[in-house]
Amino acid sequence: MRAALPLILVFPWITYSDLRFHRIPNSALLVLFALTEVEGLTAGIHIPSTRYLLALWIFLGGWITRLLLRGAIGMGDVKLFALSSLLFGTVERSFDALLLASILGLFSATIARRRVIPFAPALLSGALLVILIG
Repeated sequence: MRAALPLILVFPWITYSDLRFHRIPNSALLVLFALTEVEGLTAGIHIPSTRYLLALWIFLGGWITRLLLRGAIGMGDVKLFALSSLLFGTVERSFDALLLASILGLFSATIARRRVIPFAPALLSGALLVILIG
């Protein structure tokens, strides 16, 4: 539960910004990163370098996907998912979070029937579910 705290604290800010402006501020992502680091330090847990490598690979994969799909996903979403992967620790849990986020995003797209779909709320919800359940 404690590992979810950084995501819970930035959830309203990022969700509001994505729903209202279709942008995820870099300042919110920096706060998420800082909270993740502080959470690790206060819990006495050092985030291993393998998690940073996982986040880097997820970022690069998201960036390539963005290029191939010609902007179908925003860079803010890519950065958000890469940062939240620091909390997961494994590729499997990151994949689970992305799968849940995709299902939630498709569900919200079906209900909203809008052309531009804010994906950050689905990403954050999927990440929180994986952390809380996993």
